[in-house]
Amino acid sequence: MKIQLKGYDIKNNIVNLPKPLSYEMYFGEFGIDIWFSFKFATQVSNKLVKVDVIKENGKVHSCFVDIIQRKLSKNGDYFVLKVRNLLCRIWQNQVRPIEYKSYGVVAMFDKYAKPYGINKLDFNTHKVILNDFYVELGMTAWDVVSIYCRKAFDTYPIVDENFRLGRTYLPSEPINFGTDIKYLSLVTMEDRSSVISKVFVKSNGKGVDFSEYFEDSLAKETGIKRVRYYKAPRQWSILPNRGAEYLIYEAGKKRYRYEITVPQYLDVYPGMIVKIKGKIPVKGPCYVSEVHFSLDEKGPLTKISLYSDCVQ
Repeated sequence: MKIQLKGYDIKNNIVNLPKPLSYEMYFGEFGIDIWFSFKFATQVSNKLVKVDVIKENGKVHSCFVDIIQRKLSKNGDYFVLKVRNLLCRIWQNQVRPIEYKSYGVVAMFDKYAKPYGINKLDFNTHKVILNDFYVELGMTAWDVVSIYCRKAFDTYPIVDENFRLGRTYLPSEPINFGTDIKYLSLVTMEDRSSVISKVFVKSNGKGVDFSEYFEDSLAKETGIKRVRYYKAPRQWSILPNRGAEYLIYEAGKKRYRYEITVPQYLDVYPGMIVKIKGKIPVKGPCYVSEVHFSLDEKGPLTKISLYSDCVQ
C-alpha cells in the first residue's frame, strides 16, 4: 500500500522527509493506539514535531513524533522515525477529577472524546443520561469514555478508522479467512495465565463483608485457582457486581487468541468480525483486536491478532 508523508515543525512549517526504505503501521485494541514506523537511509530533522500519514485510500493520520533513532550495524547506517496518531492522547492524558450529578452522553462525548479527534458519536441514541457519574483521580479521558459506555450501553466502545465512537463490534460483514482470503500461517493459543477464577465483592455496608462472589466458569473447568477481592470504586459503587463482572471479563477475554499472517495489505481494523476455516478448529467468530502491517524489500505482510469467545 502506498503512503505519503508530510512533515511539520513546531510553527507548522514544512519539514521535508526522505522516501522511506520500509515502514510499519499498527492499529491497537479499541482503535485508540495507532502508530507508524519508518526506516530511512538519510537523517531525519530533529525539528520535526508532526507528520501527516496519508494512506492510499485518502485517509489522513495526523501524528506526533515519538522516536527519532539512528542505528549502526553490519547492515549499514539507517534512521528510524516512529510517530503516533494524535488520537493516542486520549489514553495518555489524565483528566481533572469531578463529580456529575446528572451527565448526558453528548456532554461526555464533547468533553472527553471530541477534543482528541473523535468526530462522531455513533450510538443509536443521544438521549442517555447517567446519574452520579464520577471522574476520579488518575483516570484518563479514555477511562471516562470507556466506563461511561459500559455503564450506559453495556458495551466497550471502539473508535473506527473514520474516527467515530461506537460499539465494540463494528457492523460489517465477517471477513472469511481460508475461503475468501488465503493466509500464510495461523497461530492458535489458549493462554490461562491471566484468568481469574473467583472475585469476592465487598458489600456496600460497613465492615469487611466479602460473602458475595462471581466465578469464571472456564476457570472452574480447568482447575484454575486465582482469587481477587474487589471493593468497587465510587464509579461502580451503585453497581458493584457489574464492576466485578468486568474484572473477570477483562482477565479472561484474551484466553483464546489467534494470529493470522497474510502476504498482502488488508484493510482491516480493530472490532471487525472474522471467520476462519482450516485444519485447526477455531472457537466461533472472532474479532480483530490488533493489526500490524509491514512493507519492506521482502514485500507486504499483514499480521492480525484476534480474540475469540468475546462477542457480547
